[in-house]
This record gives sequence, structure tokens and C-alpha cells, in this order.
Amino acid sequence: MLKAYFKTILFLMVIIPPLAGFSSPPREVLIRQDSFFGGPYSITDHPYLIRGKVAYTGQDQFQSVFMHYQVDEGEIQTTFFEEINLYPQIPFYYQAEQPWLPDETGVYSIKVWFSGLNGAPDEEAFSDTLRREIHIYEHLPTRQMALLESFSSINCGSCALVAPDLLEIVENNPEQYTMIYYHPLQYEGSPLFAFNPKDQTTRKELYGVNYTPVAAIGSTFFGGSFEVSHELMALEMDKFAGYTMEGSYYILNDILYASVSLEAFADFSENNPNTLLIAITEDLVSFNSPPGSNGEKDFHHVMRSFLPDANGSFLTGIQAGDHRQFAFEYDLSAGAIDTSRIRVLAFIQDLEGKEIHQLIRLEFQPQDNTLVNSFEVLEGKVYPNPSSGRMQLSLQTGASPVAMSVHSLDGSLVYRQTFEASTGILNLNLSHLPSGIYLLQAATEKALFRKKISIIR
Repeated sequence: MLKAYFKTILFLMVIIPPLAGFSSPPREVLIRQDSFFGGPYSITDHPYLIRGKVAYTGQDQFQSVFMHYQVDEGEIQTTFFEEINLYPQIPFYYQAEQPWLPDETGVYSIKVWFSGLNGAPDEEAFSDTLRREIHIYEHLPTRQMALLESFSSINCGSCALVAPDLLEIVENNPEQYTMIYYHPLQYEGSPLFAFNPKDQTTRKELYGVNYTPVAAIGSTFFGGSFEVSHELMALEMDKFAGYTMEGSYYILNDILYASVSLEAFADFSENNPNTLLIAITEDLVSFNSPPGSNGEKDFHHVMRSFLPDANGSFLTGIQAGDHRQFAFEYDLSAGAIDTSRIRVLAFIQDLEGKEIHQLIRLEFQPQDNTLVNSFEVLEGKVYPNPSSGRMQLSLQTGASPVAMSVHSLDGSLVYRQTFEASTGILNLNLSHLPSGIYLLQAATEKALFRKKISIIR
């Protein structure tokens, strides 16, 4: 099983420091370590496979090499690969013959390096030393789904060739895989870019996309879309996850309301926070005539928006056992979206290493978890507003709220209260909340009242 992908761009002719146990000086880097399929976490008594992808940057053929790894200061494990027979720059996928079997929880350091290129002595190093920190736990959940993010140009001829292959992988495995298709090149006048240019650009910059087509699968793969395969998608599903998630959404008066809850099973550094991203996609956007030069009229899994935006909601100070809840909303009226084709995805991503820690597809609910479907707009008022947190909620005559919630503007649920029976004016005490602007929602069995409130100390 491959556990993760960490893309490492190295440069030719980089001189590396001597490695422990090597008697001769290291040579130039001729084995470029492009990716490492391992970590950042696993569980005890489970084989941790040391796997990755490298490329030979010399002039002749890549024939043979020694691959080494070491956990902390333990025994060095070596695997010899022969009859590789690859030309320069063609990827070579390796796996150590002996997996690591962690028997205790904790934080470990793994080193990976290569030597003895094409018959050279084993002590001659021909790569850098890859170092990764691995966290081992007693229990971790597995992936709920795998996400394929594909960046493409609506006018790109090659996109028309690769899109059916990507689509087939996802469409044939709807319970395991989902995708978001980006069309990020503004200069082509792409109508798909115009759906949401801010989020399109932000996501393109996150991945450093400067050509198309290109695809990313969590942190397992980042490269040409034509290289995406069932095997690569399956590798993402094989990884352990740091979270479990669940969520749903409903639509009322052209407003999409989404809610997500998560539980953490691993600890995450304050210096490298994760972010929760909510993506709204439309599973099919069709044009009467091709909008680009490649003849395509139908576009699948098109990204419409991120909530609250493409930077997501930062998750800081996450420790194993933590629970978080979030709520988001999106106005569907401005984008002429076919609501019958909406798909809402939620995923947690490390924005530095690009690792996707978990992904779900939100379930469509014809109602909020506490309410029925036939919502009406409820009139009312909150006063005083602004206030120090003590205020009164007055709904229209006869309205009896069953639930009230307060959300921060980034979508986080900060307070919730239910009522078994209530009439008239409700006294609210929100003085425990920090100063700021919030969204207050109160609901009866058939109607919803929404109002922005301001708390000032």
C-alpha cells in the first residue's frame, strides 16, 4: 500500500553531503527523487511500504541501482534493482524489499537514498537523502473517498483526448472516486473560467499550475493527466486518514446550506495547519456549440465555487479526539446553476504538502437535520443589534422556533440551541462570543429566519 506522495523537485549537478557509512565522496545527483509514497502517518503492526518514484538524469540508460532506507538510527535496509532498462527522465517506481513494521506509537524519521548506479560500487551515492517524519498511532481510519483534481484548458486539443479517460475512472467507481475539473486559463476567454475566476486562480496558484492538462490525486500524484490510472486512484484509497467526516446540504430559496462535522484521529502541527475546503461542482455543463477549439460541448465535474473561498477554513491546534462542526452557504441564483446536477464535496488538505487527509461527498437532504422540507421565509427582528451579546429575538406572530444557531462568517458553527416549546419573545445570551459579525438562524417547523448580528464589547 502506498501511503502518501511528497513531490520533491531536485536539480541536476547538486552536490550532496556525505552519508553515514560511505567511504568515498558523493557524486552529482543522477537519481532525482520525484515522489515518495509513504507517511505522514500509519498504525502499529501494519507493514509500512517504502515506495516512491525516481528519475535518472544522466545520458545513458538507467540499468541498476541500490536503494537504501533507515528508520531513526536503526538498521539500514537495502534493495537492489537490476534490469531496469529505462531511458533518462522516464519514471522508475521502486518498493523496498523489506517493509518497516512499527511496533510502537510515536514519531519516527525515515531516510531514503540511492547508490551504486549502473554497476558502480555500493558505497557511491548518486542521490540526495530524502527525509520524512512519520507519526505512528494505534488506530487510524482509512480513506472515505479519493479526489482527482484535473486542470485543463477548454481550448486544448489534448484535453479532448485525455478527458474521457479521466471521466471513465471516476464514473465507473462513484462510491470511491470523485473529481473537480478546473479550466484555469483566463487568457483563452474560457466560459468555464468565468464561472468563478477568483477560486479558479487561487487553486491554480496553490498547485503551481503553469501548463495544461495536469492532474493531482491527493498527494499521491501530480503530473500529466494522461498518466492518471486506476492504480494511482486506488493508491489514494489505500492510505490511512487523519480524520473522519460526515455532512449534508439542502437548498432553500436559491441558497445552498451545507454542514460538515469532523473528528480528528491524529495530531497536527500548529505551524502547518490543515484547511477544510467545500467545493460545489456541477456534474455536467453543456453548450449548444463548442466554446473552444477542441470540439467539446460537454464538460463534467466543473468547479463552480469553494466555500467560503478557495483558501478554505483553517483548522488550527487539531489534536486526536477533537471534534469540529462547520456550516456554509452559497447563493445559487447568480450563477445559473442546474441544481439537479450539483455535487458538494468536503475535503481536508495540508496546503504545504498537498496531502488530502480525508474527503466526502455531502449527501443531499430535502431538509435540515432538525426541520422539514417546506421552508418559508420567516419575518422577525433581533434587538438591540449591535449589542454586547444580550439581545431579544422576536418572530412573526404565532411562530414557535424549534432551533436557533449562530455561525461565524467563515461558516463555523459557534452556538446552537433547541427549544421544545416557545412563544413570543426569546431572550438570547451570546455574551460568551468574541466581538464580531455573525449569522443568526432561527427555524420553526416550516420556516427559517436569518439575520446578521454584531457583537461589540
